Amino acid sequence: MRRKAIETDIIDILKECPASRYDDMILFLIYCKKCCVENIGNLTFSEFVLNYKKLGIPSFATLQRARQRVQALFPELSRQECDSDCNSDVTVVININ
Repeated sequence: MRRKAIETDIIDILKECPASRYDDMILFLIYCKKCCVENIGNLTFSEFVLNYKKLGIPSFATLQRARQRVQALFPELSRQECDSDCNSDVTVVININ
């Protein structure tokens, strides 16, 4: 599978499901449902593991690396909140009497 296509799908998933930013298993499941096999929940674990290539599913490590690349390019989709850019519209006023 092409790397750019995987990364584009990962961007969409990270935007649609913020929980996938923190948990690679959630990301993997959503990716498999969205991009490979809609009825993946009907497969047994053995069927999944033994047939993942035939089903067109990339390895877990491939998706994990794609997530890391995407989050490096788009910090707003990362696990941590961004520093100053996210808080640029916050104003603190201190009144001293």
